[in-house]
Formats: sequence, C-alpha cells, structure tokens
Amino acid sequence: MPGRAVITGSNRGIGRAIAEALRDRGYELASINKTIDGAQWLGEIRCDLRDRAATRDAVRLAIEHLGGVDLCIANAAVRRLTGCARMSDEDWNDSIAVNLTSVFVLAREVIPALRSSGGQLIVIGSQAARQAFEGGAAYCATKAALKALCEVLILEEQPAGVRVTLVSPGATRNRPKNLDDHKMDPASVAAAVVSVADAPSDVLIGELELRPMNPLRSEITGIDRLTML
Repeated sequence: MPGRAVITGSNRGIGRAIAEALRDRGYELASINKTIDGAQWLGEIRCDLRDRAATRDAVRLAIEHLGGVDLCIANAAVRRLTGCARMSDEDWNDSIAVNLTSVFVLAREVIPALRSSGGQLIVIGSQAARQAFEGGAAYCATKAALKALCEVLILEEQPAGVRVTLVSPGATRNRPKNLDDHKMDPASVAAAVVSVADAPSDVLIGELELRPMNPLRSEITGIDRLTML
C-alpha cells in the first residue's frame, strides 16, 4: 500500500524518476537534496550529505514531516572519476561521505520508524561495485561497500520486520544530454525499484541487479574474455 517515503537525491536522474513513480502511486514524499528543485510535491529538505550532523537532522525532520516512514530510498551519490595517483583528498573524502557514510546515517536514523511501520529501506548501488574501471577508485570502492552494509542491515533488521534491498543498476542515462541508447532509461530503473517496494510482505529481495538490454558489444568474445580479467 502506498504511504510515506523518504528519498535522497530526487532532483534529477534515477532519483527524480523514482520520486515521480512513487508520487504517481500515491506516496507522500520527503526529499533530502543538496540542490533544491522547487517542486512542492517533492517535500524537499535542503541538506549537504557530506555533513553528518546535517544529514541526521534532515532525516529526523523528514520523519517528523511525514509522521513516520514506510519506505526509504538511499539514492544520492557523487562520482569523482580520477586516477588514484591524481585523486585529491577532497574527492576521496566527498565520495566516502556521500556514497557511503550518508547511507549509514540515513539508515541509522530511519530504522526506528521503519520498525514501527514494518517498512523497507532500498539502497541504490551500482554495477561499478563489481565492474572496476580506470578512474573509478572512489566510486567503485564506495559502491562495493554498500553491499556489505546492506547485508549487515538485513541480518540485523529482518527479525524486526524491516526489509532491506540493494538495487544495483548498470549504465543509465542519468544526465539530460545523455541520449545513449546503450544505457537504461531512469524511468525503467525506477519501475524496477517500485517493483521491489511492491513485493509481497513475506518476500525479502536482498539484491536486484539491473543491466542494459542493449549494451555496447566487445570484439573480444568467448574464452578470450578471460584475458580481460
């Protein structure tokens, strides 16, 4: 049943598509965003997720505004794509703060409300957790860490009736100018996220992996792919 949802990073891309899908299903939203969109239905709370105290306060305000939470979507992330030898401390620290620490703070603050409602926490990960690439040290490492965090949360919160799911999309057209047909549409990713939220209450989906149906093709095929590992 639609209810009350908290989401981070709903001002664009996958987050915006998820917010729109939830709105269309009748959810009341509280959005925690660094950049404010201005749409009243988003229920926006301005917050820089690099700031732990501000994140904590924003989550508490969102819960108070909604009068409880049935669904929480940890979506916000930054991509600092720089080689290890050239990456600044700031880029590394920002990646850890937004992609990992803010998810921990969000989970810690929202779990009591989710226990009360028998709700769900859905964390948006990435295929980058499994598929490393040059320049992806901060992004890949933080997304990989979300897998461990979610597994711990499942073990801790399943007995309390809270379902936790990691949704790991592959390449997605997250930017307005990005029209690459080899990538998934944000609305398609949102539909998959909503399907997790709609799963029967006796089902816990630990992880959902999403891949583009029309990916770029490599000239290296068959057993020769092993030379790429």
